[in-house]
Amino acid sequence: MASTLNLIAYSVNTTKQRFFSVGDRKVEVYDTKSDMILYDIDRDEVRNIAADTTLLETFPAWHPDGKRLYYSVAAYPEGSGPGNIIEKYDSVRYDIVYRDFDPETCFSSPDTIVNVASSGKSALLPRVSPDGRYLLYSMAPFGTFHIWHPESDLYVVDLATGENRELTEANSDDTESYHSWSSNSRWIVFSSRRDDGSYTRPYITYFSPEGKASKAFVVPQESPDYYRHLMKSYNVPEFFVAPVEVPRAELLDAILGDACPVKFVSDSAE
Repeated sequence: MASTLNLIAYSVNTTKQRFFSVGDRKVEVYDTKSDMILYDIDRDEVRNIAADTTLLETFPAWHPDGKRLYYSVAAYPEGSGPGNIIEKYDSVRYDIVYRDFDPETCFSSPDTIVNVASSGKSALLPRVSPDGRYLLYSMAPFGTFHIWHPESDLYVVDLATGENRELTEANSDDTESYHSWSSNSRWIVFSSRRDDGSYTRPYITYFSPEGKASKAFVVPQESPDYYRHLMKSYNVPEFFVAPVEVPRAELLDAILGDACPVKFVSDSAE
């Protein structure tokens, strides 16, 4: 199974920001270019998964069995490209696609599972539940980083039946964005700005085997005033089944140390 291989799928992105001085929107973060890369740790090799210069590909996520890769993809708005996409930032919209994976033949051609761009929506951050049953994602009217979009909500696809619906039980009137599954597929933790519209807090919801969520609640803290005084955001929450045992100094060495050169293999999956 591919899940036993030391492979990392990730995107390479050229990211920009636009700040606003009037109106309700504060900032827009967007990609001017993005492609999909596969890194083979054992061989120290990288290769393209997707390298179509007419498309933006980002936010990859494996199926738990390692045999399928999901990610978000968008076409450049008409009349735009890497150099002037900011002029049409509010017309960038993503669908969610997948590619089947086999270690011998690599990736298949992409197939669409969430088709919303043509209807004026943008779907991002696909994450499959560990039991392989549900695909969770966030959706907003446009854009790449839904953490800045108050219209962003969580949606879920039943991969067994194809049903695609809003996770209304957990959503709010403000931003719901980055999200992760618990290892037993029964809990979801996600970033929300429902408290004040400015700072993201980690919220948890129970997710039943039937695909229904409970009312979400903020991760409890020792002090009831903790979040009220905290001027920082929790943006990419993750569940852990055990404490992190790697020493802090070792993590810093890995982050701040010199990068290791790898070989680029040019045979693309395109």
